[in-house]
Amino acid sequence: MSFDEDLLQKRQNLIELGVNPYPYSFERSHKLAEIHEKRDELMDQAVAVAGRVAAYRGKGKMIFADLSDFNGRLQVMFRKNEFNDVDWEVVRRSLDLGDWLGVRGPIFVTKMGELTIEAKEIELLSKTVVRVPIPK
Repeated sequence: MSFDEDLLQKRQNLIELGVNPYPYSFERSHKLAEIHEKRDELMDQAVAVAGRVAAYRGKGKMIFADLSDFNGRLQVMFRKNEFNDVDWEVVRRSLDLGDWLGVRGPIFVTKMGELTIEAKEIELLSKTVVRVPIPK
């Protein structure tokens, strides 16, 4: 396994922005599977979750990602107007598959019926520097 130069450069860019790519801890309120199990009682409530970026899609002012942990998978929605410039730079240009991310925000269901967290706060928990397949 070798380091990926593009990912190493993204990690360096984060450091230059003042973002710690490997913070010490993150307090989560729920595992991802718990969000699905308790969806009705958690609707519109803020949660804090952590997971590995398993999918990433979108451009412009709205981006979606799927987070996965050892128990489940959940969609996250990022809107540009919810973040400061540094955090939006992390979402838009620095996230890669395999990164660990902490997210805080309310739960809702999209028009397509997808259970989703509307991200209000993010914290990069671990920046990947090696490209490996993400487990499904």
